[in-house]
Order: sequence, then C-alpha cells, then structure tokens
Amino acid sequence: MKILHTSDWHIGRKIEDKQLNETLEYFFDWLIDTINNNSIDVLIVAGDIFNNPFPGNNSLSLYYRTLYRLSSTKLKQVIITGGNHDSVSTINAPKELLEIMNISVIGGVTENIDDLIIKIKNKDEKTELIICAVPFLREKDLRTSISGSDYKERINQIGKGIENFYSEIGKKALELNENNVPIIATGHLFVNDVSDMSDEEKEIFIGGLQQVSYSQLPDIFDYIALGHIHKPMRVGKRETVRFSGSPIHMNFGEIRNKNQVVIIDFSSNEPKVEIVFIPVFRDLLSLKGSFKEIEEKLDSYNENKQLKAWASVEVIEDKIDPLMEMKINTIRDTSKNIEIIKLRYTHKDIQSEIEKKFEKNVSLNDLKPEEIFEHILDDVNEEEKENLLGTFNELVSNFLYNE
Repeated sequence: MKILHTSDWHIGRKIEDKQLNETLEYFFDWLIDTINNNSIDVLIVAGDIFNNPFPGNNSLSLYYRTLYRLSSTKLKQVIITGGNHDSVSTINAPKELLEIMNISVIGGVTENIDDLIIKIKNKDEKTELIICAVPFLREKDLRTSISGSDYKERINQIGKGIENFYSEIGKKALELNENNVPIIATGHLFVNDVSDMSDEEKEIFIGGLQQVSYSQLPDIFDYIALGHIHKPMRVGKRETVRFSGSPIHMNFGEIRNKNQVVIIDFSSNEPKVEIVFIPVFRDLLSLKGSFKEIEEKLDSYNENKQLKAWASVEVIEDKIDPLMEMKINTIRDTSKNIEIIKLRYTHKDIQSEIEKKFEKNVSLNDLKPEEIFEHILDDVNEEEKENLLGTFNELVSNFLYNE
C-alpha cells in the first residue's frame, strides 16, 4: 500500500495580479505522472484546496478537471479534507457524485465522528488501511467550552480541544482495526514544535489559535499527514509526522522552499517515507539593488522553465532619479525571459529613516504587522501594551484562520 501526501494547493491564488492556476496545471500534470509511475494507491490532500471560500469558475473548472483525471488513474481512493481557506459547503457540494469516482471529500467535521473514518479495502473487501480524515478544526468543532478573555488561556483551551478530538477519533479507529492495519490521520493546523524551522519562520507561521504541541497528538497513528504550513518539514524530528508543504511557491517569501510530495510505503512492517521533489515550473525572482545591479541580474538570467519567470524588483539608489520610472519601463519591455510583476523604487535617504525608526536594516515591506503595531505602542505603559498586543494577535488570528 502506497500513499501520496500533498496539501495547500490554494487553487485561485494570485501573486500581485497574476493568477497561479497556470503553474498549478503543470503541477497537476506532474502529480498524475508521479502517481502512475510510483503505483500510488491512495492520494491524500490535507486542506486548503482553494485559496478562498468561494472560488471562481476557472478555479472550480481546474479542480474538477483534475479530479476527473485522478479518477482515471489506478488510485484506489482520493481523500480530500478542507482547510481554513476552504468553505465546507463548497468542498462537500459534489460529495455523492465524487464517491462514485472513489473520491472522498470531507469539508468539515460532522456530527458523527465515525463519518471521518475511511477504510481502504482490497478486491476481497478486506481492510488494508484506515484513514482518520480530519479537516481544519474550528472552535465549534472541538466540543469544549472556549471562553475567557485571557488570550493564552484561550490558546490552551483550543489546544486541549484539538488533543481531545484526535484522541477520540484515534480510539474509534482502533476499535475498527480488527486486522491490525496501518492507521493514518490527517490534519490542517499548526504544530508548535516543528523541526527544520528557524525562529524567524516560527514567528511567521505559528501565531494562530488553532495550534497544538506534537506531544498532544496520540501515538497510535502510523503516519500523520499535515497541511497548513507551506514549507515542507518533519514534526518533532519524526519521519512519520510531516507537513508536505505547498506544491508551488505561493509568494516571493517562499522561494527558498523545496516543494515536494511525500510517499509513504506500508509494504513492510515499518512505514517507509520517501520525499519526491517537485520541479519548479516558474521561477520567482526577488531582486534588490541599484538600477545597474538590477539590470545586470536581469540580463544574466538564462533559465528555461516551462513558464516565464516573475520578478519582484526593488531599486535602491543614493538619490532620487526623475528618469528612473522611464529606465525601469525600458528594462520591463526588453526582458525576454522575465516579467516584472512587483516593483518598488526608493532611495537611501528614505531607507535610512526606516532603519532609524526600527533600529535594523529593513524596509516596511519586510516588517510583520505585529512589529509595526508594537512600534506604534512605544509610548504605552508595559501592562497596557501587553493587553493590546494580545488583543491584536487574537484579531489577526481570527481574521486569517477563521471564516
């Protein structure tokens, strides 16, 4: 039994005003080839299928065309769970039709937790694998009282609720596991003790309420397929608890990520985990420097990917140049393999003012919202500042991770 784990497709996502669906189409072609070439039995997509709850017609068309193509492979089952960006009703709408195609969609938690447990059977109707298909867990799903005004207390309560949910569904799966087959769980959440992540990245990714410690996840699962974090990584240095990461770079901040899928092979007693790297179909370039330096970098680019590269360009000069806009438009027109989709022009006098305010070499584009908000609170007393920061973080979390 071979399982392929992916997540965070974000169909319909844009960078600036540029649609990423064309890049995703190349990924889906590659994915189907990879499924066929590796004799994959089960495909798991762990949340954030779409980039917003109400995707447009082009995004829906790409999604359904991909599902039809997947149904034409030798896959025994496709498991798709909803993420925080997904609408439960949008994911669940074609549920009955997709079941005929051996595609199970779980947009959200149901009243009966047994509905989230899927048995994969062989031709003799013997169970070979059990999957606890857990979607993104909203506060209403946790079956516990989430109350109180203290921010840390709410985080602890939600973490406990997530722990209880996985414990309950794990026990149900064990009761059904008469043949002692592998049990897999999915999840779309933050795990706050991930390995392979710098402190800076932890600050970026791990700020939401829906998070849990690795130690809170029951150890009965033979593999946990996670989504939500776009950078592929292990959790707690365990090979069998992983974020697959997004399949393509979703913004210029992700260009260092090595996009991948995870294949889990249960042919032997111990699951074997294999990482398969996804080709880069379109380069994203983040270029910063003087006009001359930018021009040289653009001229030296000679990669030949399937799609034209997109560039984010920041031109920094010592002094204001009134002809700079004309110069930049010239290189925009003459760049053959690169399209500049994001452009910022500044000069060092302005940059130095920002550096003085924040006492470090950053531009406003590089700052996180909480850093700017904290700077605004410079003159506020410490007790009030702590309360305001907690409220601010809670508002940001609710805005980003709840519908």
